[in-house]
Amino acid sequence: MAGFFRKITILILAVAAAYAAVFCFRLLKPGKAVVVEDMRSGSVARVLTGKYCFAYEGAMPWWFSLREIPLEREFSGTARIGIPGLSALDDGRYDIRIPVRFRYLADPDIASAQAVIMRGETGMDQEVFSRIQSLMRRELVPYIDPAYKRDQLNYNRDRLAADIGKKIRQEMKRGGLDVSAFEFEGGMYLPAAAEYYEALRHLDEMGRIKRKNDVEAVILVKKLDREKMSNEEYYKKLIRISEIIKNNPDILKYIYIDKLADNMKVVSSVDSFDVLGDSSAKKNNVSPSRKGDIDNLR
Repeated sequence: MAGFFRKITILILAVAAAYAAVFCFRLLKPGKAVVVEDMRSGSVARVLTGKYCFAYEGAMPWWFSLREIPLEREFSGTARIGIPGLSALDDGRYDIRIPVRFRYLADPDIASAQAVIMRGETGMDQEVFSRIQSLMRRELVPYIDPAYKRDQLNYNRDRLAADIGKKIRQEMKRGGLDVSAFEFEGGMYLPAAAEYYEALRHLDEMGRIKRKNDVEAVILVKKLDREKMSNEEYYKKLIRISEIIKNNPDILKYIYIDKLADNMKVVSSVDSFDVLGDSSAKKNNVSPSRKGDIDNLR
């Protein structure tokens, strides 16, 4: 019986070792790394380098994936550098566009480069390209800020490409990214001077309209504030009247009588119509009444 259990144990260990060898161990070639990706969040959990790699996450292939990626990569893209004076327009037509191609090697032993590798293959390329684009923008500042100098930029394009490549290699090396090749690929698109000045006029017109709208907005706000105060005062007046009526319910009768006072007719009659004659009263169908009577209902 003991021998049977020993055989079962050996079999289980052999299966576990085979499982680990298939899913957890990686034999890497130089210039490559293993990226452990958490499929639940889509993020990179960690990066493994070296000839022999063991990732326990490989034992859970339903949660994690292990992928080998090359640390030396090549990328091509179009750098877009906006002209600072036209940034308010947010219009890509006025961007300087420079197609570039570069090759780089990420050093996994340097923390900042490892952070780049943690982004995965696509994320690596985009991060490096974003850094290179920022460096290019910085080098172009003398040609685009405070004014756009198209002719000078076009004249110095070859020297500028060499200077930018040198600066990029120096700056990126400090972060563990060795850029071994960098070049402008194809033509450089530079917005025409006429387009630049047209955009400046457009910006000036936009500014004028905005200032006018700001003034009108201030006037409108003040008007609304005055109307609000007037309405609040009227509301407070109604509250006071309501309280007065509540405390003096008979006041409505007096208000009613006061309102009718201007429309009331007073008719007086005398006992005799000696002067006009009694027949006059009869002729007008007026019944004699006592002297001094007042009929306020007619």
